[in-house]
Amino acid sequence: MLSNPLHATTEFVPLGGLDRLAEHLPTAWIEEALSATGTASIRRRRLPAEQVVWLVIALALYRGQSMPEVLASLDPALPSASDRPVSKSAVTQARQRLGAAPMQSLFNQTARAWCAQDAERHAWKGLSLWAMDGTTFRAPDSADDCLVRMRVSPQARAKSPELPEPWTARAVRMVCASGKQRTLLTSLLDRRRYKAEALAECYRRRWEIETSYRELKQSMLGEALTLRSQQPEGVEQEIWGALIAYNLVSLEMAKAAIQAKVEPTDLSFLRALHILQHEMIWAVGMAPGKLPAHLLRLR
Repeated sequence: MLSNPLHATTEFVPLGGLDRLAEHLPTAWIEEALSATGTASIRRRRLPAEQVVWLVIALALYRGQSMPEVLASLDPALPSASDRPVSKSAVTQARQRLGAAPMQSLFNQTARAWCAQDAERHAWKGLSLWAMDGTTFRAPDSADDCLVRMRVSPQARAKSPELPEPWTARAVRMVCASGKQRTLLTSLLDRRRYKAEALAECYRRRWEIETSYRELKQSMLGEALTLRSQQPEGVEQEIWGALIAYNLVSLEMAKAAIQAKVEPTDLSFLRALHILQHEMIWAVGMAPGKLPAHLLRLR
C-alpha cells in the first residue's frame, strides 16, 4: 500500500524482486538514457528518475494491479531520510518529470543490445530476421518461383532518388496455413542458397510478430481497454515501458530456451510472465545471496 513506509537508502538499487530482470538492464544503461535526454535527477528526490524508469516498466508487468499494489509488491528503496509514505501525487509528478523521451531512448538502446545477444544462434542461414507489419498487394499469377519486374512509383523515387525505375524481385508461390495460395516477393534472388521451400517456411515466421502483439496486449496488459495514463506524455511513456517490459520477459524466455535446447517460440509467454511475477514478489523476502542460485534453477 502507498501508506506503507518505504525504507531509505543513499544509493540507487534495482527495485526489490527485479534482480533477475535487472541483470539484463544495467543501471548504467538507464543512467545513459536519462543523461542523453536531460532527465537525470540532479538533486536527491524520494523518487529518483532511475527508479521511476523501473516503476514505468513494472506498470506493464503488473498490469492487473493498482499503483499502490505495484509499489507494495516492488517495495522500492527510496533515497529519503524519513519513513513518510509516497503519495499518489508524488508518483504522478515523478512520471511527469521523467517524460517519454528517456523510455524511448532506453528502448532503442536495449533493443540493439538484446538483439545482438545470441544473434548467431537465432539467425536464419546467417541472416538476421526482421518483421515489418504493413499491407499487401495483389499480383498476377505467375510461375511458382520466378523473377518479376515492378515499376517503382514516382512518389517513392522522389523521396529516394537512388531507387531504380524498375525493381527486380523474386516471386515465390506458397500455400498459407488457411490453404490459400499467396505470392511471396523477396530480394533474395539466389535460388541455390535460398530455396523456395525454405523461403516459404521462413515467411511463416513473419506471423510471430502477430503473436507478440497478442502476448503484449492480451497476456501482459490483460486486454485492458485503456492505459493508466491520461496525459499524452504519460501515455507515450507508459507504452515505452510496456515494450521494455515485454522485451525483458522475452529475453529471459530466450535464455531459458537456450539452456533447454528448444526454440523460444516453444515456450509459453503467459507462463513465463506468471513465473516472473510470482518470483519477483516472493524474492523480496529472500536473502540476496540465495537469489542467483534460485533464479537459475527456474530456467
